Amino acid sequence: MHRRKYLSHLNKICVIALMVFVCGTNAYAQSTTIKLPTADNSSNFNISDNADVNLLNLFGDGGFYVLGNTNAGALPISGAGTRLMWYPYKGAFRAGSVMGTEWDDSSIGGYSTALGFNTTASGIYSVALGYQTTASGDYAFASGYQSSASYYATAMGTSTTASGIYSTALGHTATASGLYSVALGYTTTASGGNSTAMGSYASTNSQSGSFIIGDASTTTVTNASAANQMTMRFAGGYRLFSNSSATIGVEVASGGNSWSSISDSSKKENFKAADGEYFLRSLEKLKLGSWNYKAQKSGNVRHYGPMAQEIFHYFGHDGIGTIGNDTTLASADMDGIIFIALKALSERTAQLQTLKKELAGKSRELEALKEVVAGQGRTIGALRENLRGIQDALVALLKRGGEKEKLSVKK
Repeated sequence: MHRRKYLSHLNKICVIALMVFVCGTNAYAQSTTIKLPTADNSSNFNISDNADVNLLNLFGDGGFYVLGNTNAGALPISGAGTRLMWYPYKGAFRAGSVMGTEWDDSSIGGYSTALGFNTTASGIYSVALGYQTTASGDYAFASGYQSSASYYATAMGTSTTASGIYSTALGHTATASGLYSVALGYTTTASGGNSTAMGSYASTNSQSGSFIIGDASTTTVTNASAANQMTMRFAGGYRLFSNSSATIGVEVASGGNSWSSISDSSKKENFKAADGEYFLRSLEKLKLGSWNYKAQKSGNVRHYGPMAQEIFHYFGHDGIGTIGNDTTLASADMDGIIFIALKALSERTAQLQTLKKELAGKSRELEALKEVVAGQGRTIGALRENLRGIQDALVALLKRGGEKEKLSVKK
């Protein structure tokens, strides 16, 4: 109960202080106490102008409101100082402290709000909160430490700048200078229209439509190099998962230059051996060559490779389930097809090597047989020569025998 009364009296004191600022009197030099008959809104303290128009109402329960006329009246106070100020002429509100002209009429936007120290909300419907923040554009919002926002822009954090129309800058020394740009993090710059820079030391480098993300591994700025480009810097690598348990996906290891598919055997099941010969026969049937996508009408950009329909037709079913589809090719599955075919070729090569060795052995046997036959031929030739000699000798003997018989007859 005592705490409630204390808060009620505190609210009343604040309202009196507000009334003093608004009215521009020197009543603060006096001590004034106002007591209301009840502690609810059935009784109130009212201040009206000369036309009996209510300007301020303080209710017994501590609630109050202050009215004003827009486009009429003068700024209650200007220059340096600490104050709470309601400026009906522009429908603007200020609270805190300024060291200069931040809250002078020329720096106050219509229907704007500035709270804190040296805050400036000069744009219509703008808001500036914190320490030396500036909302200079219409509908701008700036908060934090020395942040600034331009037209329809938002800047929050420390030394952030949203100078591009409809831009957003959040973090520390983040700058969104491009139209519809977004800069988040530390020392990021979104300078291209419709561009986004996130993380640390990353810049879209005035490239429209580009998106860049930087990690915390360096103090050297990474820049986008083309419009509508996605650039990412992660010195620790990349991981992309395609299931909720994070066991299926791809990754690029730290320092790597290509995607690696998760292929841990402990995360696999339902193994089935492949028919390598079928893969080889099917590969022979593929219509391979070069082509370009229909969207690449100029024909300057070409590609090599198979068609998804053929790959799916020959390799899309393994007897257990479906592998891929007839419109896209998965590099991991293509690698699997190639490895199976290579293994089949290796087995063919091993078989050919075995046959080659067997043929070499048979060839040596044949050579040996040829040598034997040749030797036998030489033996036969010698025998023939010997036989011929014997025949000649027999003929000679026969001739001599015939001559002797003739001599005997003559005698």
